Amino acid sequence: MASFLTFKLVGIKKAVEKFTKASESTILKEIRAVMSDIFMTNIRTDAISNVKSKLNKTKGSGRGLSQNIDVDVKILGKVVIGSVGVKKMIPYGAIHEYGGITRPRVTAKSRKFFWRKFFKTGESKWKAMALTDKKNFTVKIRKRPYLRPALMKNMPLLKREIKLRLDLLDKLGV
Repeated sequence: MASFLTFKLVGIKKAVEKFTKASESTILKEIRAVMSDIFMTNIRTDAISNVKSKLNKTKGSGRGLSQNIDVDVKILGKVVIGSVGVKKMIPYGAIHEYGGITRPRVTAKSRKFFWRKFFKTGESKWKAMALTDKKNFTVKIRKRPYLRPALMKNMPLLKREIKLRLDLLDKLGV
């Protein structure tokens, strides 16, 4: 998974000090379970919804991106790490999230497309693109984040659910 965003939950030592009855590994496993739940349901769903609302302005655009959003939550040492990103290496995923400049090549296939658009719409820009001598275009793409807003929207829920789970561990005396 090409991970764009990683959320690290730190402060496990503090949790262990408070919940002396629970082992550190138990606490990490519980936090991982909560994070997996929220990442799989809320964050992934919101990210897909963001792709559909921000990027799917034309039929089919963004479909590959929304179908490949994935999440992963794992324990590395004493840190629980949740990642949200794109399963496959979809080259345009990061440029939509962060914005940037791309330089697509002008090929025979793209010229054919430009001519079709010109004949369909009559817009002179398509004719100019079809007749250009340039080998590449420079296209600036504004940022249209879809992963970060999903993560930020669910951060309060994530913190609340982790606190509830740790409180439950303390009450149960695990």
